[in-house]
Amino acid sequence: MQYIVLIAVIGILLLQLTGSIPLDSVGGSMVIALAFFAAALVVAIHEAWTKKRGVLGWIVNIVVSFVGAFLAALPAAWLW
Repeated sequence: MQYIVLIAVIGILLLQLTGSIPLDSVGGSMVIALAFFAAALVVAIHEAWTKKRGVLGWIVNIVVSFVGAFLAALPAAWLW
């Protein structure tokens, strides 16, 4: 799971270095949020896969992962 976070951070840094994240509009924040929530989805899928969860477990994992990612992103949003 540490590799997922590392790949997400490297992906955001690569987007920043290539200029794909606009710095002067809301689009930049949206690109970073998309990468953050995509990483949360991958973590939820990885956890459900490795724990061999059923269908309900997959759904709960994905929902809880998105809720956790949203709650983790709130303090960062308040700083802007």
